[in-house]
Amino acid sequence: MSDDDCPRCGARHMSPFNSDDLTNVIRARADGFAVLRSADTAEERPAYQEIATFKCREHAEDFVELLLSE
Repeated sequence: MSDDDCPRCGARHMSPFNSDDLTNVIRARADGFAVLRSADTAEERPAYQEIATFKCREHAEDFVELLLSE
């Protein structure tokens, strides 16, 4: 990220000191776990699309690790 104004509070000329990679997230569902991915073109807010579902969280986490290793 580069210096910019904060999209949440409007503070000006802020420099990020930390960030979380939220490209891939796992969400619990009634029937298992969904892996969601946000496009690389998303800027201030993620644009998640469901790309896979799994019966257990461990399989979803393994799938995300596979995505990260590509």
